[in-house]
Amino acid sequence: MNRDLLLGLLIGFIIGWLVEWVIDYLYWRRRFADLQKECRDDLILINGIGPQIEQRLNKAGIYTFKQLADLKPKQVRKVIGKAQNLADEADLIKQARHFVKQQKPKKRK
Repeated sequence: MNRDLLLGLLIGFIIGWLVEWVIDYLYWRRRFADLQKECRDDLILINGIGPQIEQRLNKAGIYTFKQLADLKPKQVRKVIGKAQNLADEADLIKQARHFVKQQKPKKRK
């Protein structure tokens, strides 16, 4: 193949990839982030979770009581890091499971 043709194909692939990335970033990721905000639970309702720990949990992708309830104490300890002395991980998980049981199933529209 001709060198110019290969160079053109390479540039075309790079431009296509960049356009796809921009569309993904500007549209889909923002839309997904908005969806996550709508589906969040107020984790501060759990005794032992304050704004800092909630922020750390959110940074780790934990937004709901169900997500927290599915974790093991070791995983929670890893997520909350230095603040772990302020909260008992097993108790946080127990409280999250309690909140999950209390929640009513959401009706589909």
